[in-house]
Amino acid sequence: MSDARVLYDTVQQYMGLFWVFIGLMLAFGGLLAFALIFNIMSVNLAERAGELATMRAGGLSRRRVAALMVGESLLLTCIAIPFGLVAGWWAAGALLQTYSSDLFTMTLAVRPRTYVLSALAMIAVTLVSLWPGIRAAGRMDLGRVVRERSL
Repeated sequence: MSDARVLYDTVQQYMGLFWVFIGLMLAFGGLLAFALIFNIMSVNLAERAGELATMRAGGLSRRRVAALMVGESLLLTCIAIPFGLVAGWWAAGALLQTYSSDLFTMTLAVRPRTYVLSALAMIAVTLVSLWPGIRAAGRMDLGRVVRERSL
């Protein structure tokens, strides 16, 4: 009985290390997702500075322009999420198959809650990534941008 307990304790110690690695991967994955989405949003807003300035010069409030930017970004994110979840599921299954052999096989088991949490995390990352761009769009010099666009 003591051998079984020692084995159990050893496995639990290794599981602690496993959870540390999982936590680090999630943290770095979240940071990478933020960086990628932030860059995409920044480029999108920079390319559309003329449009945004024209809308502001045309009488739209900062709040309305920000709502349009957030709405468009959230719509695109919500359209992309199902494709990303399917691609992630496929990639995880393919990765697990590389570890399968004649001795054992590993099957992918993902709880539905994981997909929901992943989708919500991507929406949250999109909203956080938009914050600096929305602030910059609110502070842009409307006259300069409209003049540059008309040239």
